[in-house]
Amino acid sequence: MAERQETGTFTEQLRATVERCRAELGETGRSLEEIELLLAQTATEVERLSQREIQLSARLRDVETNLEAYPRSEIRDAYRAVHEATLRLFMLRNQMEQLEERRRSLSLYQERLRELLALAENQLAAASDRMSERRTRLLSPSREPFPTENLLSLAERERASVRRMLEHELAQLLSALVLQIEICLQLERQRPEELHVELLRLRQMASEAVHGLRRTLLELAPSQVAEIGLVATLRRYVRELARVSRLERFEVNGPDRDDALPPDFSQLAYRLLQATCAHVARHAGVTELLVDIHYEPAQLIARLEAAGPAPLDPLPPFDPLLAERLEHLSASLASEQLAPERLRLTLLIPLT
Repeated sequence: MAERQETGTFTEQLRATVERCRAELGETGRSLEEIELLLAQTATEVERLSQREIQLSARLRDVETNLEAYPRSEIRDAYRAVHEATLRLFMLRNQMEQLEERRRSLSLYQERLRELLALAENQLAAASDRMSERRTRLLSPSREPFPTENLLSLAERERASVRRMLEHELAQLLSALVLQIEICLQLERQRPEELHVELLRLRQMASEAVHGLRRTLLELAPSQVAEIGLVATLRRYVRELARVSRLERFEVNGPDRDDALPPDFSQLAYRLLQATCAHVARHAGVTELLVDIHYEPAQLIARLEAAGPAPLDPLPPFDPLLAERLEHLSASLASEQLAPERLRLTLLIPLT
């Protein structure tokens, strides 16, 4: 009895460790994405400021060459402008170095977390297998336990995926908007003539934020499936997906009505098709995505063809949540290379 209690305590501690590692890994991933965004924006600002420093330095050399031709105030302003630009450029480059160092540290920490998480999950899976064998021996042959644990675990992972999606979208967009607003405020005080360009950029970022929020809503709450059907909802999602990916051409073809599908099946199939399209569209080199959906008496067949201007690398491994959705629906996903620059995925989902 004491040994059983000790085993249960160890399993609970291990499960808590796994949850902490997953949460910490998610936080680290979000921090890395924010740092990448800040690095890209800082690099753009450094490039722009470097060009301005070159122009100001050329202007200063011209003033120094013809000191008698310029009034004292203009000479002072020329020296001051070069000094401010050089100081600002030094601060931005120092900020880039700090961000790079932070990114390296977080990447190393993320790798260690993944190793620890993999080890803990393996131990937890082994402990779960031992517990399952023990339950099987205690149960009679005519009774099978209902897999509520697996269903609850799947639901919790779905909620975690939703939370990560919202945090990633909102955190990145708000961080970018805050940084851009700060740039506009500085320009208003120092260089008002450049404020118009930055305000246009701020408007573009706000527009991207709106599109990102709409895309997130399509991913999180596809209520339109019941209103306009699976194919039309997926078409809208792929259209929004094309805004943030390299897709230049896309098509989603299929039946306009879902009468042939069982109740609530459209929602489940949409989730699976949505995740598969996102996985393919975000793959490097893919510029074309064609989706063709057919309903048969016993199954739903979806064929996705991805193509690009150059040979495509093999698709990366699918997200564990996508693999679990496939298993939950008893679906299969096969991939074949039609040509070096074109591949096809065939998704089969049983209707019963």
